[in-house]
Amino acid sequence: MNYKKGFTTAEVVITLGIIGALAVILLPVLIQDRPNQEMIMFKKAYTQLSRAVNELINDDDFYPETELTSNIETNSGFGNNVEVVYHGKKFGGTDNDAKTKFCKLVAVKLNIRGEEKCDVDAQTLANGGHFITSDGIVWLMPINDFHGSEQEVTIDVNGSDGYNCFEGQSCKEPDRFTIKVSRQGLITLPNNGIELKYLNSENNTKKYKDY
Repeated sequence: MNYKKGFTTAEVVITLGIIGALAVILLPVLIQDRPNQEMIMFKKAYTQLSRAVNELINDDDFYPETELTSNIETNSGFGNNVEVVYHGKKFGGTDNDAKTKFCKLVAVKLNIRGEEKCDVDAQTLANGGHFITSDGIVWLMPINDFHGSEQEVTIDVNGSDGYNCFEGQSCKEPDRFTIKVSRQGLITLPNNGIELKYLNSENNTKKYKDY
């Protein structure tokens, strides 16, 4: 009895045709969306900072309201730069120590790599900011006494990778963002900026064609 071995040319052509047709139908669906890593990391950074700010502003061990000076309007909240001691380290006080208190205490609350560099007010995102968290986000903090208006925290969600630019600059996907913190611990985002769009988005993907 003779058995048929292998496939005929016609069978192979038909099979390839079916596979090709399925690929044409399914491939656009499979690759239409992909994770928006910049959005995901921004949301993560926003959550981390929000938690740290909330814990600090409500903890008398860091910002003891009972030790305010006579100027309550100026020295309330994060404007209260009285020196405190935490785990044997001093935070706040006068002069430069007052300006670095917020930066150093946020670093305490976040899981950072190595040591913070809050004493250097000339740091930039390009050279590692004031500290880098374990997830690779570079943080540039306000180095001041919080006696002015709300202060800006800037972040680079992927460090030296990516386009390294803010929204509006010449890049496809901004990976640097701004988050504002008020003296009273209120966190806000730039009006109509990509930060607000990212935070309010329930879909953490981006269209493949835009990448």
